[in-house]
Amino acid sequence: MVVDEILDGFYTHEHPLPADTHFQTSAYIFEVARREFGGRYLAGNGENRYVLVIGEPDFQVGVLVMGKVAGRAVNGPEDSIPFFYDGIRPLIERGTSATLT
Repeated sequence: MVVDEILDGFYTHEHPLPADTHFQTSAYIFEVARREFGGRYLAGNGENRYVLVIGEPDFQVGVLVMGKVAGRAVNGPEDSIPFFYDGIRPLIERGTSATLT
């Protein structure tokens, strides 16, 4: 995933993630997920200003992307974006309510 590679560059070179890059990267991941799985955006709080909620009314999968994007730039591969994203589908298929952070 190109987004993960971009964030790895910030991690590898120990550069802070600019606010605009953080927001744009988060928005891209949100929209890819929303187009694939549906859902709606809600206001979040703190580090995760927005939440994508998928599966309503039968269940709720809350996807908190913004904290994960920030974490990937600081913590490196342990906050893998592809691993995070791949965690969405199994929850939807099982109809499990959960929050992905």
